[in-house]
Amino acid sequence: MFFLYFATYLYCIIKIQQKMRIKKEILDRLDISSINRIALALGRSAATVAAQIRLNKINGRLTKMDALTAISKEVGIAVDQLLEVVSEEVTA
Repeated sequence: MFFLYFATYLYCIIKIQQKMRIKKEILDRLDISSINRIALALGRSAATVAAQIRLNKINGRLTKMDALTAISKEVGIAVDQLLEVVSEEVTA
């Protein structure tokens, strides 16, 4: 288990210089109960986590390892499959 965590950590360190955010299709899988569990794992309020999910900022709070681990646990996908590289921030 430690090796998997360490390998994922190294992967994220390598990617740190790139602009990244959580894939939209991953965030679409999260319902309110998932958001509540992620918020509990991060020590944040559900409203804060919901706002961060809605914004999904490039290199934002959701791209940090503790958030990635919590989201990965909820959706059942490996941490390294959650992120996408973006070339520039697109506003909707």
